[in-house]
Amino acid sequence: IVTGRLRASITGSVSRRGAGMVEGIISPQRVRYAATHELGSEARHIRARPYLSRGLADKKERIIDYLGSAFSASVLLG
Repeated sequence: IVTGRLRASITGSVSRRGAGMVEGIISPQRVRYAATHELGSEARHIRARPYLSRGLADKKERIIDYLGSAFSASVLLG
C-alpha cells in the first residue's frame, strides 16, 4: 500500500555552524518503522532494506545545492 506516510515523515533543517559552515539534517522522525526498514532488526529477523541512505547518496549533489540555496535564502531574509 502506497500512502506516502513514510515519505511525508522525512523532514529536514539547515542551521549555521560557524563562519562558512552550515549543517543540514534530514531525518525520518514520526514513523517508527523507518529505522527498521533502513537498518534491519537482527532480534526480529528483519533484513535491512535501505531507502534513505541510497536516496541521499544518489541525490547528494542536488541536496547540497538545495541546502546551499536554503541557507542563502535564510541569511538574506534574516
